[in-house]
Amino acid sequence: MAFFPLKTCVIGLVAASIALGAQAGTLRVVPSAPLQILDPLSTTAHITRDHGFMVYDTLFGTDATGAIQPQMVESYSIDAAKTTWTFTLREGLEFHDGSPVTSADVIASLQRWQTLDIMGGKMKERTVRMRADDDRTFRIELSAPFALMLEALGKPSSIVPFIMQKSVVDAAGTGPVTRIVGSGPFRFVQEAFKPGERAIYARNARYRPRGEPASGTAGGKTVRVDAVEWVFLRDPQTAVNALRKKEVDFLDTAPFEQVPDLQKDPGLEVIDRPLSLSYVMRFNAMTPPFNDPRVRRAAMLAMSQEAILKVQVNVPGAFQSCTSVYPCGTTYSSPSAHYTGKPDFAAARRLLEDAGYDGTPVVILDTPEVRAQNKTAAMISALLRLAGFRTRLMPLDWASWLQKRTSMLPPDQGGWSIFVAGWSPLDLTVPLSSAPLTASGRAGWPGWFEDAEVESLLAQFADTQEPARQKAIATLIQERILAQAAIVPLGQASSYSVARRHSLDGLLPRIAATVYWNVSLSDK
Repeated sequence: MAFFPLKTCVIGLVAASIALGAQAGTLRVVPSAPLQILDPLSTTAHITRDHGFMVYDTLFGTDATGAIQPQMVESYSIDAAKTTWTFTLREGLEFHDGSPVTSADVIASLQRWQTLDIMGGKMKERTVRMRADDDRTFRIELSAPFALMLEALGKPSSIVPFIMQKSVVDAAGTGPVTRIVGSGPFRFVQEAFKPGERAIYARNARYRPRGEPASGTAGGKTVRVDAVEWVFLRDPQTAVNALRKKEVDFLDTAPFEQVPDLQKDPGLEVIDRPLSLSYVMRFNAMTPPFNDPRVRRAAMLAMSQEAILKVQVNVPGAFQSCTSVYPCGTTYSSPSAHYTGKPDFAAARRLLEDAGYDGTPVVILDTPEVRAQNKTAAMISALLRLAGFRTRLMPLDWASWLQKRTSMLPPDQGGWSIFVAGWSPLDLTVPLSSAPLTASGRAGWPGWFEDAEVESLLAQFADTQEPARQKAIATLIQERILAQAAIVPLGQASSYSVARRHSLDGLLPRIAATVYWNVSLSDK
């Protein structure tokens, strides 16, 4: 099926957004956020990760049980010393332009990923070399065992090691990739892309699914529609109305305030994603006032998880307090002596006085476009003011928000002090893959917290294969992170997707990204 750029202007917001690709086999989705950035290795933004799963494939996937399964890989082995891994690709893998996927493409992709991902960076520290035996077989040779090799290559969330063409990687250099050529189940229609408004993905007729049933990001990625069109509608009511009128087929993220009414509508199916969001507050630790750990601690003491979750979610039973830096209920989660999630404004004021806080305004990044976290900034501002801080909200569209948080400028020169991110719990479950736990300063995640003790503990975690020892190290990492107030966990919440009842078949339970292979339309 071919698509062509829209030639004429169509009146009406929804009509203008969906006029392209009106075929019966087009699944129309309102995504969780506007898609602005196309390179899934250049950002931890979940919408760009979701775009990555549409276009690219991975060496391994994660199934619905959390197990790592081969994807592009046909077979693999590890030597007795556990320092040389050998992988063989499946036959017949092709990029969207018809060129074969080779070992050289894989090596170039992994080398780039290692420079951009936290877990990839830990692998890089012990990678001696990667080399191709032939076009389908390659080796990763290590200086020491890396127990999380398969978990790293099959991770389902930020930053995913998607496989790209070597020529595209080489052309990008140290910048983002600009030519979107993958080997995954969908082909990105780049000429039809309207940043922040619309993206179209045509079925890749050359894709060869695995034989196993689809599960999570693993198994057979069989595409059952001609195309998937993402249409971002900024107004929540407009999105709901479009769903009811069959102008779109699926809302990936329903606005929390509408969930109770949507659940009562017999014509709609509300899909509950239990506790699929973990909120984290991050400080700019490079510049005043949060370069002082006492001021960060004061802000932590001002936080009320209950108040923030109630104002953001306000759906009974859809949120819970969690003071661990790892999602509650996961392997490494545990309570901490350093943080209760309940406010103590008097103690916060004493810390501010001790630190000599001079009233420097705290600039809080706000992103009204992202429904999963659009009310957190205002509530945090109110809590900080009760503790004696001066605050200023900086509302930005999603693209500007993503760009602004990379700025290292001081807040009084256009920079920022605080932002909140809503993460998939899988992003935060393992210390090595959790971006908020990085402590490598300017080389780390925005906020640029620097602490040699945390980095040493992360290295120790990578070195051990003993579960009890891993748990102990993970706990030490948490205690140091919270003692230094590098981040503030703000609790967990469910999220909700919506479709018309009986309109979609085969939608897979979401483990991180919502994926659209295996889905067919039944009420077109």
